[in-house]
Amino acid sequence: MDYLMGVLAKRFSDLRFDEFVTFMTIVFLCLLLVVYAITTLIKQIRKVEHKTPQPANKSLKTVGALRDYQGFTD
Repeated sequence: MDYLMGVLAKRFSDLRFDEFVTFMTIVFLCLLLVVYAITTLIKQIRKVEHKTPQPANKSLKTVGALRDYQGFTD
């Protein structure tokens, strides 16, 4: 690990400023793409969880409670 850090430090010390900025821009854009992909995936998962149907008993109880509240009778 120390060898790898030494090689990277040597390589970065040889970079000119514009090369460094270009490299860091590419790294930033890659990280931004990864964050965007993860957030999109989380949104899709939540959307699928939200669309799962509720059990029939629960929805019927809700309709019955709404009817009772509004004063409707069968």
